[in-house]
Amino acid sequence: MRAKPSVFMMVIVAATLFLGCGSQEQAQISDAEGALPPVSAEGEIAIPDSVASCLQLFMQEFYEDAIPACTEALQDDPGNMEVQDALASAQRNVTAEVSALDEEALNEEAMKE
Repeated sequence: MRAKPSVFMMVIVAATLFLGCGSQEQAQISDAEGALPPVSAEGEIAIPDSVASCLQLFMQEFYEDAIPACTEALQDDPGNMEVQDALASAQRNVTAEVSALDEEALNEEAMKE
């Protein structure tokens, strides 16, 4: 069973792609406690490229690729709950997929005997 990305996560990724949040001019999200994300000169919320990449890979169900991307995103924005959730869900999904493949292989072996 695969976890569905949250609506908030989908909105963040869509906004990131639409607004092109990754330009050099935009500031990175501060990891100071309780800080709001910085806003660019155009009034857009700056989202680190690593966060956008993590969430996009997760939403596209590329869970194996999402794990290192989300790990990197957490280095850039350690308090980001959406990234933490995406990482945990991606890890669960990969584990479940591996378990399902292992079980399928065992069943095929049993049928051969």
